[in-house]
Amino acid sequence: MRAKKTPVLHPYFFAVYAVLGVFAQLPQELPVNWLIRPLLFLFGITALIHIGLQKLTGDNQRAGLITSLILAWLFSGHLRNVWIDTFAFTPTFTQDILFLMAWGLLLTFLGSKWLWMKIKIPEMVTNFLNVTSWVVILLPLYSAVVFTSQAIRQTMAVRLSEPIVEPVTLSTPDTPLPDIYIIILDAYGGEDFLSDVFGYDNREFIDFLQKRGFYIAEQSRPNYPQTQLSLTSLLNFNYLNDWAVGLEKTNNRTPLTDTIRHSEVRRTLTALGYQTVSIPNSTLISAIEDGDVYLPMNSIPLNQFEGLIVSTTVLDVFAQRWDMGLPVSGYGTHRRTIQYQLDTLKTIPLLMDPKFVFVHILAPHPPFVFDQVGNPVQMDALYTMGDGGGFPGTREEYEERYRQQITYINNQMMEVVDAILRDSTEPPIIVIQGDHGPGSRFDMLTLENVNCLWERYSILNVYYFPDQKYDLLYPSITPVNSFRVIFNTFFGTNLPLLEDKNYYASYASPYRFEDITGRIKPVCEAP
Repeated sequence: MRAKKTPVLHPYFFAVYAVLGVFAQLPQELPVNWLIRPLLFLFGITALIHIGLQKLTGDNQRAGLITSLILAWLFSGHLRNVWIDTFAFTPTFTQDILFLMAWGLLLTFLGSKWLWMKIKIPEMVTNFLNVTSWVVILLPLYSAVVFTSQAIRQTMAVRLSEPIVEPVTLSTPDTPLPDIYIIILDAYGGEDFLSDVFGYDNREFIDFLQKRGFYIAEQSRPNYPQTQLSLTSLLNFNYLNDWAVGLEKTNNRTPLTDTIRHSEVRRTLTALGYQTVSIPNSTLISAIEDGDVYLPMNSIPLNQFEGLIVSTTVLDVFAQRWDMGLPVSGYGTHRRTIQYQLDTLKTIPLLMDPKFVFVHILAPHPPFVFDQVGNPVQMDALYTMGDGGGFPGTREEYEERYRQQITYINNQMMEVVDAILRDSTEPPIIVIQGDHGPGSRFDMLTLENVNCLWERYSILNVYYFPDQKYDLLYPSITPVNSFRVIFNTFFGTNLPLLEDKNYYASYASPYRFEDITGRIKPVCEAP
């Protein structure tokens, strides 16, 4: 009776891990269907390598071992990141190449025929790798399944529940419909805070906007301290407290992402004949990828999730070195994305009318990738978009790099504003707004450790209306009332303006809101 052959499964399990391991890190930002293409691609590549090596060596089990070793080399970005974290330094290109060569030589030795021939029971190696690879994918598989099922349930529950705001119907004005631009400059602080605490004089930019006819809401504060909370409230012109009932025990942000993409503002404007125009950014939390017009940055047909997978491969070393245009996660891609957004904004007025343009620019928010004239800079640390306690540097570094980056963003935004005003067929509506203030003193986990609420709750908030119809605007208006004013002024609604309030929510509990409206003082206590 012939012995049953040991199946070679581990290369395929490791291929699955290469995808699931990345997905499990960001499940709340990624559509589940984005798993399909990279899984099929890697499964197919793994099968081709395995079958080819099997024909070449005549040994199925050794072919499986070599296939897994090839995958271990191709996806060496995971090991590289551990190396960087352990020794707290960023390797040069030469050091990266030496690492890849050394790692490749070790794997080549492990897969050599000489070493394989010394193994008395090859089936034990295959069984060990089969079990190991299965154990390796269990955690990300469990995380992906649990989180995804939870996200689907919560998102569907939110969609079937009472809407975040009662639907409104807009009236078509007698004049042609104006284009509407919502430009979010992430972590853009208010002029008074920047001057008093960061020592930054922002009068040049503010004066420029005033000369162009903008209304400056000088005392504006955000309603929430996190991007998704702020944008959900802005684009649905209501507070989130009632809407979030039942979500207090979760930190799953998928309902927020879904409500940003399918907001009441978008639904209402679409019904009036507007087309939604969206530009991608460095994060998926605010991307409206199913807009009528989506203007992708890369000619290479990879989405951001696939770019993250590429960033765990050996290709990342070369992509970072020569800026190959791959959507890999890193300082170079982040810098290129911001510049693409700014450059593309200057061309959008030439598109169809009327349009609703939504752009979320992750600047002057960290990571700081521009100096004051636009030259590339970056932290000597692994790429991160961490703010507050997640910033990989000192408070002094934060303030200095923030001052430099905001200077460049201001100069670019002046060009953007002039292009929009110059090239628009009809005078547009433009809102330029910080979703929250900077985070050099902000604690994302607990309110008790925040000694300067003013920093996070001070924002740029400016409006350009055709014919400067600013009767309903006022200095302390908060973002929740922005579209209430726009709709009342231009589209015949009579929406009541809400009381301007400010809430704190920790990163761990984004749906637990604490009213801090009366506690924000224009002063920063000593740490």
